[in-house]
Amino acid sequence: MAHRAKLTAGLLVGSGFIASVSAMPAAAQINSPASVPGSDATATPVGGSSTTASPNDTAERDSSGTLTEVVVTAQRRAENLQNVPITVSTATGVQLAQAGVTNIMQLSSVAPGVVINSNVGSPAAHIRGIGTEASGPTAESPIAIYVDGVYYAASQGSRLDFFDVDQIEILKGPQGTLFGRNATGGLIQITTKAPSHVAGLDADFGYGNFNTINGDLYVTGGLTDTLAASLALQAGHQGDGWGKNFFNGKSVYQQVADLNIRPKILWTPAPGTKVTLSADYTDNNNTFDAKRVLPGTAPALATGGANYGGSPWDTDSNVQPYVKTQTGGASVKLEQDLQFARLLDVAAYRQTDAHIQFDDDSTTAPFEAVDVAQSEHQYSEELQLQSLPSSRVTWDAGLFYFNEEGSVEPADILVGTAKNIFVFARQNVESVAGYGQATAEILPATNLTVGARYTYERHAINGGEAVDIGGVQVAQLGHADGAKSFERPTFRVSLDHRISDEIMAFASYNTGFKSGGFQVYSPLSPAYAPETLTAYETGIKTDLFDRKLRVDVSGFYYDYTNIQVQSLIMNLPIVINGARAESYGVDADVQAKVTPDLGLHGGFSCLHSMFTSFPNAPISSPSGLFPVVSGSAAGNSLSYSPTCALGFGGDYTFRNVFDGNLVLSANYQYNSGFDLEIDNVVRQPAYSMVNASVKWTSDSAHFTLTVWGDNLTNEAVLTSVVTEDFGTHNAYYSAPRTFGVKVGYHF
Repeated sequence: MAHRAKLTAGLLVGSGFIASVSAMPAAAQINSPASVPGSDATATPVGGSSTTASPNDTAERDSSGTLTEVVVTAQRRAENLQNVPITVSTATGVQLAQAGVTNIMQLSSVAPGVVINSNVGSPAAHIRGIGTEASGPTAESPIAIYVDGVYYAASQGSRLDFFDVDQIEILKGPQGTLFGRNATGGLIQITTKAPSHVAGLDADFGYGNFNTINGDLYVTGGLTDTLAASLALQAGHQGDGWGKNFFNGKSVYQQVADLNIRPKILWTPAPGTKVTLSADYTDNNNTFDAKRVLPGTAPALATGGANYGGSPWDTDSNVQPYVKTQTGGASVKLEQDLQFARLLDVAAYRQTDAHIQFDDDSTTAPFEAVDVAQSEHQYSEELQLQSLPSSRVTWDAGLFYFNEEGSVEPADILVGTAKNIFVFARQNVESVAGYGQATAEILPATNLTVGARYTYERHAINGGEAVDIGGVQVAQLGHADGAKSFERPTFRVSLDHRISDEIMAFASYNTGFKSGGFQVYSPLSPAYAPETLTAYETGIKTDLFDRKLRVDVSGFYYDYTNIQVQSLIMNLPIVINGARAESYGVDADVQAKVTPDLGLHGGFSCLHSMFTSFPNAPISSPSGLFPVVSGSAAGNSLSYSPTCALGFGGDYTFRNVFDGNLVLSANYQYNSGFDLEIDNVVRQPAYSMVNASVKWTSDSAHFTLTVWGDNLTNEAVLTSVVTEDFGTHNAYYSAPRTFGVKVGYHF
């Protein structure tokens, strides 16, 4: 009820704001384009769509065969990507579809060096080696996720399908000023399609292997002169799993049901005023938390497991894995053009409920199983004031408020056949921040950007652990009730210089901060401390040969302290702090328009990451025969940090094929491999993947037919390894080879 009251208050404040500004004369229409310095194109102003079409999109193909401008909001305002002194990887919805990327777990296909791992079916991103393996209520990632300007805190509620995506931006490096909270390593910004007054419909239906069916529907149109609406729907069902549980013959790694709904309403009551109401709901039921004992290791205190054979996606567990997640929310975004600035307010409420069960020992023995219900509620509101595009000094100032409550009620850990450990806990997180950033031309073609943010957070825990035998509580292990506060300033300083119309160079200094907190899954364990990151980066962005070739390269150095990493105590997940690490490397993105019909793209990431100090790290045995012990991890690489990752691909359009156009797309991805835990015992070897598609579009553009295939090399890639206290290495895998066909109708 408290959360609903806060949301209602926010909406009432927004309504009052609308009433007060509706009669105010606006300096410019919200939808009026703003020029982008250094470009002959235009950028959409704040609050508008950051859409850029794919090289294969009909609207993008022109007779000159040049690359189109990419517009991003990496600095909270719409700008030409080549003018932004930040390393950003982007992809439109069309580009994602051509690369075979349908959900957040597959993002590495379009962004080399970005690794998405999965723990108990919950996604966690790693960018340049910065990320987390932790999951659960209030166990937030240092890679922030924003959807339409709303921060998504719940990891379990972030397994996102890309059914209505307009554009994705991946910002690399700490974004501690404008985004701030939990963006130590970067962030992923997702912009979904905005309502339009022009009627439109996109409908697709597909069928693939593993008896998979799915359908997407997007409709939009004007309701009145001032109202437009849209509705996006996605539903899917996977009839057969990627693997089988030998114990009971049931499927595992199966998307049993997946439903996504997103309605939006756009209201423009007066010139310069824009209001967007958005809601979303997801209901997902899967068995992606199926674990198996890693080949080459042996389970402790149990039989079977290591020798049951089968494919990497098979398991042999006496507990059938299960994850059911329901998540949803609502937001109101208010935008107003003033005579001296632009005002933006975003208020949002989100809720995620999950029920998870899995076999912790991954064998047929009734040794240890987990059954947990968890819930997260969040309310956020951000008020931002922004200079007009015509200002000599561009600036942003804002206030951010966030309140989250996460609970486990209860976590039931079965030990043997009768004894249970119950965990019940609730953590409240409240965060307040103020920030500002300004950019000024200090010399001809040279800009200086200075920004700062101050964040205050308070975390409070209430919970405990108990032992139950035969349905009777026999012992209270303890109770936790306490609170801690964390506060820290973060900064950004950057210089960029336009060497010519084609080349821009930049250098920056950035700091990032992620607060400490309590252990919801283990409330009796000590709290963990904040982590901080200091980053130095330099880069160059180019548009060459009359915008036929685009090459962006950046180099970076990170000083990382108090790193938050996952460990286990009594096989309950907790977060501990590693002392110090350093990382450095190079990123590059390349795009080329060879002819109007042939486009090429590629990128690579080279990374060195290493703990320089970590004296009490959890260390395990390669064989899995011995318990985890404490030792030094100094000299070990950070988890999910490939030394080399690269990808390249292309698309070619064959015209006038069966009264339409045929687009052939292919993408190749190579990863040199990475360690999955801080002890560097388990490693994912080097691997390669190939995705490809053939899409036919009728001359009228109304009908499409697509044949696609992902992971055609059928690589079994480890997405997560959990080493239990008793030594066993249990593994999760990403998707095997998948393929299918899709038909669509569009107008």
